[in-house]
Amino acid sequence: FPRTSGCGGHTFEYEFELDMPVNSHYKAQPAIKSQPRKRGKHEASSESASVSSAANSGKAAKAKKPKRARLTPEELRERRRQRAAAERERRNSLGLCGDCANTAIAGQTRCPDCAEKHRRK
Repeated sequence: FPRTSGCGGHTFEYEFELDMPVNSHYKAQPAIKSQPRKRGKHEASSESASVSSAANSGKAAKAKKPKRARLTPEELRERRRQRAAAERERRNSLGLCGDCANTAIAGQTRCPDCAEKHRRK
């Protein structure tokens, strides 16, 4: 049955009961259980593997890398500056434009397009 709420009769609320599930074809699956790990051939056949697995008592030790400290913003800026300078030097040595990697004007470090842009600045 529709009822009006205390908002002046503009909002309706319906209440009804469902006799069966919303989707009668759906059957809830039980939670997935993890299965025990199967041993490989090399673990089962060698004695040293059984001795080492007994020493580890179940879980294999994973190699973990030590966490590095994050670089400060100043260090990041310096690293980017050095990489950009190295990239410009590489391009100049190959006769390419230092900005866009197109072929540079002979004896210069910029291509005609970048040289024109630089003149306009």
